[in-house]
Amino acid sequence: LNAITRSGSNQHKGSVFYFTRDQSLVGDGPEALGEPGEFSQDSYGFRLGGPISKDNIFYFVNAEIKSQDQPTGWSLSGNSGQCYGNCDPVISAAATRFENWLAQYNYNPGSRDENVRDIPADKAFLRFDFNVNDGNQLTLRWNYVDAGNVVNRPNSFTYEYPGEAYDFSSETNSLVGQLNSVFGTNMFNEFRLTFQQIRDRRPPVSIFPWVELEDVAPEAGYFGEFEAGSEPFSTRNALDQDIIELTNDFTWIKGNHTMTFGTSNQFFEFDNLFIQNAFGSYEFSNLEQLESGVAREWEYTVVNPGQPETQQFGINQIGLYAGDVWAVKPNLTLTYGVRLDVPLFPDSPSFNPEARAIYGVDTSEMPDGEQLWQPRIGFNWDLKGDGRQQLRGGVGIFAGRTPYVWISNQYARTGIEQT
Repeated sequence: LNAITRSGSNQHKGSVFYFTRDQSLVGDGPEALGEPGEFSQDSYGFRLGGPISKDNIFYFVNAEIKSQDQPTGWSLSGNSGQCYGNCDPVISAAATRFENWLAQYNYNPGSRDENVRDIPADKAFLRFDFNVNDGNQLTLRWNYVDAGNVVNRPNSFTYEYPGEAYDFSSETNSLVGQLNSVFGTNMFNEFRLTFQQIRDRRPPVSIFPWVELEDVAPEAGYFGEFEAGSEPFSTRNALDQDIIELTNDFTWIKGNHTMTFGTSNQFFEFDNLFIQNAFGSYEFSNLEQLESGVAREWEYTVVNPGQPETQQFGINQIGLYAGDVWAVKPNLTLTYGVRLDVPLFPDSPSFNPEARAIYGVDTSEMPDGEQLWQPRIGFNWDLKGDGRQQLRGGVGIFAGRTPYVWISNQYARTGIEQT
């Protein structure tokens, strides 16, 4: 995402801010609904900008620190939030039996009170602008985000104990260099080089096999679920991404045509750790089967001997495009163009001969070099030429960037790396 941001000027300017909010600032609303759960949100930061060399070099810096405690909205105790199962004594008794069963393995799934989640976010931004000469302006900027989110999502059907939560943290460093150049009176160019480093982590808050109990109280007509232990997709989950992006847009204004020719290319390096059910996961149909040790379903994933825990691979995304904005008449504009995207996969997944023998599928094959052509055309017609009534329309093929974390499963799930 390329964004226009504030920059420094020939005057030193700055500001500071502080924002706070908690349950004491929540009004009753049209109907008194009782006391809200405890929560808090605090944000504070500053910005400062000015000249390093008047008319030539400028700086701008911005920083923000945010802390937030947010309740899930549900509890088993009824002390705060909405009480799961309306605090039916049968539900409470089922929860006691479920917790006692977990206790024999020395595991405490967490309090029955409402869970309060921690959602921090720290952000920093630094920018320098250089007026190189009359026709060239250079911008260098750095973005930093360090954010987290403890994810715990109980609801009216499924009660997730606090111990099932996972702590999703993401740290991003982004460096951008951009050169804007003007050639004469009818041509200009924008060149941008970006390096991004993203580090995502998703550890569970407790280490224990995931346990799901279905039909917690069928005798009371309640067929909801209890869930405890390590969330099955977060047992071993981390993703490192290094991304280099090179984009160049050249615009040429000739007569009543504004033509743009460009290229946008991303070069990715991934290091992905994803071992779901690494501690095992058990699903029980009811309390009787739970206490008898008869699971309806059991899953466990292991890394095969000699295989890496993480999958390291690269992907290159090449994009070329051309377009024209044609002012056919003072009140009629046509916009048309075409874009070509080509993904390249320099690294191949493992080849599994059993998959070839049984299903006729080559697990090492990737859609390398597939061409995605995207033509499009649109118009804007000012019906009376006064800007009061306009008719707009268009048609085309538009595609976003592939979420390559999904593609990572092609490298980790061939049947060679994990069982």
